[in-house]
Amino acid sequence: MNAESSAPSLVNTAPVDHSLYGKGIVFFETNDFRSAISAFKEALVYWPEDSQAWLALGDCYDADKKPRRAIKCYRQALKFETAETRDNALYGLGVNLFDQREFDEAVICFQKISEAADFHDLAQNNIQSAGNWLKTDSLQTKQTLKAERLERLH
Repeated sequence: MNAESSAPSLVNTAPVDHSLYGKGIVFFETNDFRSAISAFKEALVYWPEDSQAWLALGDCYDADKKPRRAIKCYRQALKFETAETRDNALYGLGVNLFDQREFDEAVICFQKISEAADFHDLAQNNIQSAGNWLKTDSLQTKQTLKAERLERLH
């Protein structure tokens, strides 16, 4: 017996009940984000490796204007990514990082999105916008420092 076969399985082998995920989708589509969040959280109790549920939970937090929580969910979705969820999770993560003014990390997310994604062009536009914001932030920082130095001289 080798060490690999004696390690406990991290994969949930219980049958997956997708009804909670389905309820979450219905709540989300009716803009009942709190109920959707509850449904997706409960679904994740039963299947914590479900990248679709993590992605959907991130989308709920994004729609509910809670970007920090959305970021955590999109990161979890990427841990368990599938071909179907990868680009969506990267885009959601990038948008929420952008909204938190974490432009460098947002750009990295947008750059990883495949050209086949429907929103690839949007991601490319966001990369340009992030670059513009970085230039603006740099200029504002320089102006602030210059004003502070002038104040100290007087």
